[in-house]
Amino acid sequence: MISLIDIRKIFNQGQPNEFAAIRGISLEIEPEKITVFKGPSGSGKTTLLGLIGCMARPTSGRIFLFDREITSLPERFLTEIRRKTFGFIFQQFNLIKGITVLENIMLPAYPAGEKSSTVRKRALGLLEGLDLTSKAESKVEWLSGGEAQRTAVARAL
Repeated sequence: MISLIDIRKIFNQGQPNEFAAIRGISLEIEPEKITVFKGPSGSGKTTLLGLIGCMARPTSGRIFLFDREITSLPERFLTEIRRKTFGFIFQQFNLIKGITVLENIMLPAYPAGEKSSTVRKRALGLLEGLDLTSKAESKVEWLSGGEAQRTAVARAL
């Protein structure tokens, strides 16, 4: 379970261009349930996901992950939580050019210290499930938009 209590996120605080992206959000996200954040462009959806996924810190409020407050944990602990808990698909996909589709998918697993053969087998299974097997050894810069999107999904998984 992820719980947010009175979360606020202000960019450029104290500056003339100060902007409150999130104002007093409280919510609970149940495990193994689908949660949708819907709203117009600029309404704070991406900012909210960044806060939930430990990629940014709130200006105020508290965030709990499975009853453990993570709001003020040191960055090294947040990095570990991100690696073990969340998979991200960015709007621009952020695939690494110059390496293959398979290598892009395998990359997030390396810091966890898993055996390369295990990571490769899992990545190949994801490629098969997303109909990308034929692209495994292709460089990501040669993918179509849909192929790049599916590669980003596989990497997040």
